[in-house]
Amino acid sequence: INLQGAIEGNKPEERIARMEAEMAKASKELQPMLNAVLSNWYWEYFQRNRWRFTQRTRTAEAPGDDLTTWDLPRILSEIDKQFQKTLSHHKILKKEAVKDYNFLLNRGTVPDSYRPTMYDFVVHDALRFYSAGEQGGSKAQDAFVLAADSPIFASAKDFMDWEIDSEDDESPKIKAIGLFQDLLGFHQDGDNQDAFVEADLLRLRYGFNQSFGEEKKARYKAALKRFTQEWADHEMSARAMFRHAEVLRGEGELVEAHKLAKRGASVFPDSVGGKECMNLISQLETKSSSVSTERVWNAPLPKIQLRYRNLTKAYFRIIPFDWVSRMKLSQRHPEYVDHRRKGEWLDKQPLKEWSVDLPPTDDFKERVEKIDAPKDLEPGSYFLFASHDPKFGEQENRVSYSSFWVSDLSLVMRTRHGSGALEGFVLNAISGEPVKGATVRSWKRERNNRNVELQATRTDANGLFKIRTGRTSLTLLVSHQGQSLSTANSYYVNDHNSQRRPYERSVFFTDRSLYRPGQTIRYKGVSYRIDQENDNYKVLPNRDLTVVFRDRNNQEIARAMHRTNDYGSFDGSFTAPRDRLMGRMRIQVEGANSPGGSVLVSVEEYKRPKFQVTVDAPAEPAVLNGKVKVRGSAMGYTGAAVNDAEVRYRVVRQVRFPPWLRWQYWWRPFPNSPAQEIAHGTARTGADGSFEVEFTAKPDPSVVEKDEPTFSYTVHADVVDGAGETRSGERSVNVGFVALQASLSAEDWQTAGKPVKVTLKTASLDGEGRIAEGSLKIHRLKQPEQVQRAKLGGQSHHRFHGEGMMRDHKPEPDLSNTSSWELGEVVATQGFTTDAEGNKEFSFKLEEGAYRAVLQTEDRFGKEVKGLLPVLVLNPAARRFGIKVPNHVAAPSWRVEPGDALEALWGTGYRSGRAFVEIIHRKKALQAYWTDAGVTQAGIIQDVNEAMRGGFTVHVTYVRENRAYMTTRQVDVPWTNKDLNVKWERFTSKLEPASKETWTAVITGSDAKKAVAEMVAALYDESLDAYQPHNWQKTFSTLFRRDRS
Repeated sequence: INLQGAIEGNKPEERIARMEAEMAKASKELQPMLNAVLSNWYWEYFQRNRWRFTQRTRTAEAPGDDLTTWDLPRILSEIDKQFQKTLSHHKILKKEAVKDYNFLLNRGTVPDSYRPTMYDFVVHDALRFYSAGEQGGSKAQDAFVLAADSPIFASAKDFMDWEIDSEDDESPKIKAIGLFQDLLGFHQDGDNQDAFVEADLLRLRYGFNQSFGEEKKARYKAALKRFTQEWADHEMSARAMFRHAEVLRGEGELVEAHKLAKRGASVFPDSVGGKECMNLISQLETKSSSVSTERVWNAPLPKIQLRYRNLTKAYFRIIPFDWVSRMKLSQRHPEYVDHRRKGEWLDKQPLKEWSVDLPPTDDFKERVEKIDAPKDLEPGSYFLFASHDPKFGEQENRVSYSSFWVSDLSLVMRTRHGSGALEGFVLNAISGEPVKGATVRSWKRERNNRNVELQATRTDANGLFKIRTGRTSLTLLVSHQGQSLSTANSYYVNDHNSQRRPYERSVFFTDRSLYRPGQTIRYKGVSYRIDQENDNYKVLPNRDLTVVFRDRNNQEIARAMHRTNDYGSFDGSFTAPRDRLMGRMRIQVEGANSPGGSVLVSVEEYKRPKFQVTVDAPAEPAVLNGKVKVRGSAMGYTGAAVNDAEVRYRVVRQVRFPPWLRWQYWWRPFPNSPAQEIAHGTARTGADGSFEVEFTAKPDPSVVEKDEPTFSYTVHADVVDGAGETRSGERSVNVGFVALQASLSAEDWQTAGKPVKVTLKTASLDGEGRIAEGSLKIHRLKQPEQVQRAKLGGQSHHRFHGEGMMRDHKPEPDLSNTSSWELGEVVATQGFTTDAEGNKEFSFKLEEGAYRAVLQTEDRFGKEVKGLLPVLVLNPAARRFGIKVPNHVAAPSWRVEPGDALEALWGTGYRSGRAFVEIIHRKKALQAYWTDAGVTQAGIIQDVNEAMRGGFTVHVTYVRENRAYMTTRQVDVPWTNKDLNVKWERFTSKLEPASKETWTAVITGSDAKKAVAEMVAALYDESLDAYQPHNWQKTFSTLFRRDRS
């Protein structure tokens, strides 16, 4: 069979079919061995075609005998059946030497001593199968969960004695554990311990990959250490040391990982584990470096950054190049160097060449060294090369490069999509002043990747230029008085018509979202026309249209003809079908030139929910590392308890941090701790329908106490009654290192001369107000002596290898950000006692400047609780901005009603500077100007009228010291004149039983007037929201024009 399959094209499915046919005729004695080979062939076929199976959906009918048409559950079920059938002959397989069947099997590199029998071969195949990731997706639920505190990491003896108490007999994990136990028991007392030792190590690896629990990593490392000591004389100990070193490396303990790998490589250098250790050592000791620098050099000169590892010396070369020549000849960007041609550049005579001694990286971790840039370079374009080798050779060396320009120009690009033009500024990079008369050359990329130069243009008095072209990709070079600068990449220009076209739509309202087959589906629709370009919004009266009801396969069920009334509305009904597949169906308007629109409804044979599940808050306050008891109940809508029902629960922990953390630790990325399941289990409801969930409130060990984290434990409970109906409930329990949270808030816009109001809220971790006492201090922040420019590319964050949010390393402060400024003198102090709701309001009179409010209080256990709030106080009447930050744009509000005016402010802490302000409405500039040269603070004022509803855009462009500060703010001018509010008033007569209720709709609006109107209302069974919530479109505000630039 094997030979015939190879001759005929080696199709595994045909080989399997022939084997199954022959097995039907084979003798009883031969069946076990043929089963062993067949199960292996099935497993190999799945491995080669797993991508096909994972992409297939399950069919309604069971697949046939052709395994090429099977879905994932069917193929997994068949492989499982073949392995179980084969392993039922384990006594025979244990007597058959694997070497006698090498002609049928794909031989690997593992010696036969590790797979001495056919039983070993089949078991290891089966273990790979039961460990496959697809096993998790083949079943709706795997009730057995392998816990990290189980005997999976215990000694071999304790593991073999483990008896699993679970009703989930089909669990792949239970089957895998049983195979490990039997395999270890088979080889426990044999003369050759290779098979036993390897199986025991594989068992630990399986536990690490499959188990669940916070202590998993610690138990795995302890088990590997025990294994290494117990089998120190066996070559598998080297592999255990490699596995241990792998975990340490993942935790950032690179020195310890290196020590362990060196030990493993030295004791058994020729073993598989010894070679893996050598590979790990090589990876840790590999030299690496990468050079980067700012793309434009001018005063102040930037630093060269070298990111390196395992180096003590680096070598640098600077080589000039002709940008225009490379633009004409190269198919790539001129600043790109193909690695195949890097040697040609290194053979050129460098303009500058030097070396730098580097601090050693004894911890094997990457380090960034900042190196002074060489001075006195002429304006132009350059390549900077860095190397480990002074000769910049290719052997055992890595050469990295970065391109840069020496130029006093700044090129600020901007694209207006669909305009068919490319715009930009040419400014002085140091002062930010516009450069008038600069030459702007451009090249477009042809289809053959060649660059063709277009006609040059010049900048105007504002430093602005515009290049009009069709759809193409442009690269630019600007020049002025011996200075030049190019764009860093190409800019795509398109000229599509972006004007909003009028359109017609219909919106549907149905009386429900969920129906049974045969029920009546009632709908009402409104057709309207939207012309945003002309602000014309109206309904479509007296319009003929066709409404079609389609099933989930898009087949027509029914259709109805309608004509809209004077209010643009229509209504009708369909009957939910009985004769087809249930599911999501669609009601939609169809036909050419019809106002299209649709609504989805579900048609299901549902059962009305009979009970609901509630989970209550703990009766006693929860504390960290303590037991938490949460009580829940399952009660019928009739009031009867649901007793003796199965309860499946899980507890998920999420970490939240106080808002002040970002101000306290300005250099860190804001912590993000993913949700983690920490407990799960089952219970049953009592006679009163109640149940209890108990868990330990374990904190996340990766976060530190001083960050005052709050741990939110969400209990999810699913209750299944005797009829199989499942209802769910949940409750969150918040626990922290402190039992109180304090939050400070204030308006962003604060001005001198007016009281600064700060609001305090003290509450429990569950959000309930708490009385607290303490003090609030206002610190003036220590400003730098002079304004510091912003760090290029934003703040880079340091990696904390497995240390959570430890803060021992504080980087160089970014003095362009007030969050990094240190606390200065205390300018105001107030003691406080919050009210019963935990509220308190403070009022301070502060001068212009940057401040930080610092709150101190205590929880009921006497633990300190703190809060921080940055406060920036401005002086809009001043001509000079008094805070030493490079750029600031603010306004009392970015939402303005017609008849009012936008009053914003721009300022810079530099001694001089000008910004370019643009106010754009409907693609047209209402204002475009440079701020006055004699001031460093300027007001931005724009009157707003009715025509400006939909909003407008404010752009502020400011360049200083080779940094571009580009601020864009959308100013919202809302369509409040289109808003209507509907409020229901209900009257029920308690004196007249079974009388009708009266519901009155009260309609109001900001500028609403009484008018004859049409209305649609529906009363529906809200309990159906448990299956599918019923919601109508609540607002039409999205139909109205929103301007963005």
